[in-house]
Amino acid sequence: MRPSNLDVTLSRLLPAAVLGAALSLACEPKPATEVIVELHAEPTLLSKATDLRVQVQTDDGKLVLDRVTAVDATQPKLARVPLIPKDEDATRRFRLTATLRDSTQAALSDVEVRGGYVEGELRELEVWLYDACEGKQCGPGRTCFQGTCLGSCFDVETKGPAKPTCGECQTCGDSCQNADGISCGCPGEVCGAGTCAPNQRFDHVSAGEVHTCASVEDGTTYCWGANAGVGLLGQGANAPDSASPIAVPGVSSRRGIATGVRYTCTITFGARKCWGENWEGQFGTDVGGIVPDPVSFDDPFDIESIVNGYRHTCGLTISNELYCWGYNEFGNLGLGNVQKSIKTPMLVPGSYVQVAANGDHTCGVAPGGDLYCWGRNSTTELGAPLGDPVPSPIEPGCESGNAPGVCFHDYRTVGAGYYHTCAIRESGEMVCFGGNKNGQLGIGTPNQAAEESDPQAVVSPEKWSDVSGGQSFTCALNDAGALFCWGRNEDRELGIPDVDFLPVPTRVPVDAPAGFRSVSAGARHACAIREDRTLWCWGKNSEGQIGVGAKTPLPVDHPTRICPPSAQAL
Repeated sequence: MRPSNLDVTLSRLLPAAVLGAALSLACEPKPATEVIVELHAEPTLLSKATDLRVQVQTDDGKLVLDRVTAVDATQPKLARVPLIPKDEDATRRFRLTATLRDSTQAALSDVEVRGGYVEGELRELEVWLYDACEGKQCGPGRTCFQGTCLGSCFDVETKGPAKPTCGECQTCGDSCQNADGISCGCPGEVCGAGTCAPNQRFDHVSAGEVHTCASVEDGTTYCWGANAGVGLLGQGANAPDSASPIAVPGVSSRRGIATGVRYTCTITFGARKCWGENWEGQFGTDVGGIVPDPVSFDDPFDIESIVNGYRHTCGLTISNELYCWGYNEFGNLGLGNVQKSIKTPMLVPGSYVQVAANGDHTCGVAPGGDLYCWGRNSTTELGAPLGDPVPSPIEPGCESGNAPGVCFHDYRTVGAGYYHTCAIRESGEMVCFGGNKNGQLGIGTPNQAAEESDPQAVVSPEKWSDVSGGQSFTCALNDAGALFCWGRNEDRELGIPDVDFLPVPTRVPVDAPAGFRSVSAGARHACAIREDRTLWCWGKNSEGQIGVGAKTPLPVDHPTRICPPSAQAL
């Protein structure tokens, strides 16, 4: 980092004896009571910034520092600001405000930091100005963190990039305090009793390849991302892409949504609607190859949940019958044949309580806990070294060629990735099998094996409740609702910055006091619904599939709240 004037000149300008917070470079003969605030900025803000203004106030509100320095757009580390309490009294507190400004001196973004000291110790506090906070004004006692306004109290013992200790319905004085009536969350939402209640509560979400769809509790369905000229967003073939959620006309998704590579199907009570590409009959009927507006189908069977792979779809009924339809060249439908396309829902042998599909394979959990998989097996994603394809259901780990001790009969849920599968046993243990080139099995370094045909225990002490697989990554919830991801992370599909892959489950740093209720992994992005029924997405955003209002060449590297349009209009 280039030397900053903040490091060199401020202590000369302001005598330390009269400051509640002062900057100092002097060596102390005894342990110093000091906090160094290190300021950083993300690339988009840096590219627009000309200078940085730093102001420091004492705990009684006295302004003791107001300094402007030029910004070097090539250096994300902006300045180091040493703060010493008057008389080295560690009971004092400081308030620091840093504002990035453009060439007209207009504020691009600012951050407020309120904190204290630890007696006889030097502490460093790393604070960032985030691209997502550009233009966001949070008000006194609050600051913007990754696009969300939170109370501006910081813990000086934090290592690495610091997050405020207060929530979005709190302000910071000497500590975090509830602040009812202030704006929070999505536009039009306000805080009450210390919490931010969403205007709309999400029930279902499905992350596809280049688009995402989700529904709220009244069944209203929203989609966003690429329209791809085939009507992926349900607005017609010629509709533009949308980087924000838009309502799909006439569609209710009370029971579920499934987004394939270039199509979407939803279900409500006794009815199904689909739109997009239908070349392989993935709608369950032959109504043409491209259907850019939603079309309805009345099912004679009562589908309770729906899943899909690249180009095939399966629906599970309330009586545990499984129907599948669409592309079948790899035996995707489990019917014992490899007829390329089957455009009518067909009953799969057996009974199932939960099902998952992705890529060109499908898996289901039977009522007694047995797990069955079928379809493509090019990377042993079916959990058996049987070759490819496998058009009839088999039991992972229980087939000829599987190692001893990997045949289990106590599964409760399964999640399918593009070329791998993970399943959770009654004990809460998770096993995964299939392709592992990016560590998506969670069993250690990807160099252990490119493929695993035997179910392998995930390296984690967690007890798991839900799992979803993406193209080369996996996300899951533990039994407390905490979010974990692992595998490929080049597009930040794990919701974790600064690493390109993680071969073991790693907790995603996201604000979710009560945890999450569901997670959906797409090709290179993912979304999850919190227990408060708010929706959060992260990962690749080149087509606007995250839903943050703009396409971005860089991915969204952390879970970000998604606001439905009706909330924005309130």
